[in-house]
Amino acid sequence: EAQPVAEGGNQIYKPETLWNYELGVKSESADKRLRFDTDVFFMNWKDIQADYAIGQVSGGGVSFITGVANAASARSYGLESEMTAVVVNGLTVGAGAGYDRAYYVSFPNAESGLGTTGDLSGATLPNSPKLTLHAESQYTHNFDADQSGFLRLEWHYKGGIKPDQNSEFHTGFPWDVPSYNVWNLRAGYTRENWTVTAFDENFLNKKYYTNAYEKAFVDGMF
Repeated sequence: EAQPVAEGGNQIYKPETLWNYELGVKSESADKRLRFDTDVFFMNWKDIQADYAIGQVSGGGVSFITGVANAASARSYGLESEMTAVVVNGLTVGAGAGYDRAYYVSFPNAESGLGTTGDLSGATLPNSPKLTLHAESQYTHNFDADQSGFLRLEWHYKGGIKPDQNSEFHTGFPWDVPSYNVWNLRAGYTRENWTVTAFDENFLNKKYYTNAYEKAFVDGMF
């Protein structure tokens, strides 16, 4: 594909190719009260496409150019595991974890956002947390054959990320989006063929960063 570039003219970027390998196991106890799933994966990119944006000063003003560049190669490998158990009748608990090491193998001419280039070989891919965790518990009670209710508590954790390519060239606040965790609460009532559900997401009212905004491609702001 052809695209305009800051200095005029067109720049060509290539399609990316990906080989994805995954091996997993699903297991369940004889009484079906315990289930365990896990898998490992390996992803190998060639000419992975990376979005970038740069600012340039011209005619007394600032203009911005966005584009797509090809990193020579990238990889991602890790594992995901999840377990669910029926502790007592009506009470189910579960937990899961994921690990992902995603990085550029070779990206020597990455755009920095300031119209210059730098080497991002070995850098983590944007928006790729290394660690994710979750846990939940749910109690369900059957009032009779047609009515039931449930109460569910959830916890989610997401590791820190680099939000975009320009942030890869910086460290610390505000370029690094730190890890965070939230608690959610749900309750529901079912009667025959209809259900009413109430929920309170992030009921501890925890404040956290989810991404970054670049101001004029020079300063970072959350």
